[in-house]
Amino acid sequence: MHDVFISYSTHDKPIADAVCAGLEQKGIRCWIAPRDILAGVEWGQAIVEAISSAKVMVLLLSDHANQSSQIPKEVDRAVNKGVAIIPLRIQDVQPKGALEYYLGPAHWLDAINPPMQGNIDRLATNINALLMRGSGPGTASGASTIGITSQPHVGPGVTRDPSTPKPVSVPPIRSSQSAAPAIPRSPPPRVPPTNFPPSVGVEQPLADNVRIVLYLASGFVPILGFVLFFLYKDKPAASDRKAAQICLIVGICSFVLSVLFGCLCVLAGSAAEGY
Repeated sequence: MHDVFISYSTHDKPIADAVCAGLEQKGIRCWIAPRDILAGVEWGQAIVEAISSAKVMVLLLSDHANQSSQIPKEVDRAVNKGVAIIPLRIQDVQPKGALEYYLGPAHWLDAINPPMQGNIDRLATNINALLMRGSGPGTASGASTIGITSQPHVGPGVTRDPSTPKPVSVPPIRSSQSAAPAIPRSPPPRVPPTNFPPSVGVEQPLADNVRIVLYLASGFVPILGFVLFFLYKDKPAASDRKAAQICLIVGICSFVLSVLFGCLCVLAGSAAEGY
């Protein structure tokens, strides 16, 4: 019989062996693959039976664990069997994918900084607290405690992801029942901002400096044309009189265009205010 099931990625086997040895020196019985798989027994069957018989699962949380396809299955089995889960973070990473779903509201122990023996000692203290809590009067065997949030005492080194919501203690569940994983609340759907295109057919306002230049030009050109006409119309040379006629025509045309331009600006402004 064993009390603790150690879940780890094969890439983290040296650390898993060290954790197993340290816990067993403290008198905590551990099950770890492949050491405890009997010859001739199918691997998957041995894992399922070992998780069902354990009271606590120690999960070595690392980048390799996030990428593993087997560890989420083991965590799911532990949740369904009401086994307490203690994430032991051996790298500065956050749970991802399915592990984020199961371990999001859980506290974890940090084993990132040395010495490793001190981290194992804190882990053993928390496991013993969970085992004593599970064997107390009025507590059903196999009670589910996700993480270490329901311990009567939390030792040093326990951290919590600040981005996750405050964990909620899970009530004890009898061994004959299955603890269904909590369904996280989905955030309200985000409504994308609506960008209405500019109204078709409505003249867009020009920049202020462009408007000022056009206003000055529409007023200055007619005046200049009339002034030049009166200056050159009485000159004796035929070329000067012809130039005076051209200036008069330019002045009249520019005056008409300035009036039309002003009317268009007024109409465009009125139409823009109507939308």
